[in-house]
Amino acid sequence: MKVLDEPRGEGVPTAPKASSPLKWVLMGCGTLLLLLVLFVAGIFFVATSAMKSTDAYKQSFAQAKANPELEASIGSPMEEGTVSGSVNATAGEEKAKLSYGVSGPKGKGTIYVDAHKASGVWVFDTLEAEVDGKSGRISLAK
Repeated sequence: MKVLDEPRGEGVPTAPKASSPLKWVLMGCGTLLLLLVLFVAGIFFVATSAMKSTDAYKQSFAQAKANPELEASIGSPMEEGTVSGSVNATAGEEKAKLSYGVSGPKGKGTIYVDAHKASGVWVFDTLEAEVDGKSGRISLAK
């Protein structure tokens, strides 16, 4: 007995392929990874925004923008960058230790802030700028 091969034409339907469990595991892991990245980015954004809204940050940046030596080094307008550090309020005492980037048309640098609040006024123990490519720091204290 001879079995004839039937030609498979384009009109012949094929059975759907079974979905791979590995595909679903990988999609689930990818989704979890994406959610984790978004969560971390959200925390970073909230923390950065909170530090930028403090008076210590605002006053230090205002002094940096008003400093003629820093302006000559990086140019104007001066743009603020990413901030890191901490602002703490415990038992009626407030302290800030921050560093953040600044940039202008001529260059960029980093502002360093170490301050405490005394009688409702921020006192800057350290308020300095370090300009990329230049040695030493510029004092921004008034």
